[in-house]
Amino acid sequence: MMSKARYFSAMFVVSSVALGQDATIVTDATATQSPQYVFSYDAKTNETQGNIEINGVQVTIETKRGKRNPALARKNDPSAPEYAIDVRIIDQNGTPIFVQVGGNSPIDKKWSASFDSAVSSSTEDRGQNAQQAFAAVDAVLSQNKTLMSSAALAPEQAALTNLRALIKSTLVTDSISGYQEQEFPFSAQAACTEIQIAEIWKKPTLIFAEHSGSVAKWKMSNGTIYTMWSACNHGTCPGDSTMSKKCSKSFLLRCGYSRAAPNCSTAYGLTKGYHVCNDDTYIQYDAIKRNYSPSTTGGTCSDASLRAYAPSCD
Repeated sequence: MMSKARYFSAMFVVSSVALGQDATIVTDATATQSPQYVFSYDAKTNETQGNIEINGVQVTIETKRGKRNPALARKNDPSAPEYAIDVRIIDQNGTPIFVQVGGNSPIDKKWSASFDSAVSSSTEDRGQNAQQAFAAVDAVLSQNKTLMSSAALAPEQAALTNLRALIKSTLVTDSISGYQEQEFPFSAQAACTEIQIAEIWKKPTLIFAEHSGSVAKWKMSNGTIYTMWSACNHGTCPGDSTMSKKCSKSFLLRCGYSRAAPNCSTAYGLTKGYHVCNDDTYIQYDAIKRNYSPSTTGGTCSDASLRAYAPSCD
């Protein structure tokens, strides 16, 4: 992550080896509500970084390209992204508030580790900072403009464009009234006042019935969302226009969860010892429901059953 001083002292330059051109700063000096932003690309790390400023709030949004999604997954879901693209949003205090995992696991393990650490240190100030940061990202994505300066970065552009619905959902603040009560008292703590929300997203596919992904959100007792992760599970990501939310469920009396988007660590495939996207979604939902770290090698991640459909929010 670049320092604020460097951001304000110089314009980012996209690698001339990869793209042969400079990044573009987009700004509208006549409108105080219009964001200023600049995106750059680092060919060595295969990362893009965008710096956004609006009304004095500074936010960083990063992408990192991983391996191609499995051929079987793309055959099953032809509109799925070609590459696994991870995304991270960092607020003006340097705190990660959003991580999206495109493939089997975070491409950069440090992204997940820093997110986990941040989740365990929630404060009211952090909630306000997160809301400002989500609003800044929403202001950029809502313009529906091309953020990347080369067609070679079309996968990264698509990953950011498809985030719009999820980011906008974080700006809705409501009370805890009507939320589902905690089903597992052993994992709830009376001293904790946060709410965890698990969402399951799905779409129909060609070979087996559905592709699925999941989203987890953390809310403070005042209804403010301060952190979110999303798991694409080798395919189309939650929030994409081709995906729909199957269900969601909320859990009270939480202090935070210590792991971002757990995924099966077995290989992707249709036979025993392998897993598919719906197995990933199953353990992701179960992790939030039971407030624990599930096995990523046993159970549904390696058994002979084929989860053809997205799991339910039971």
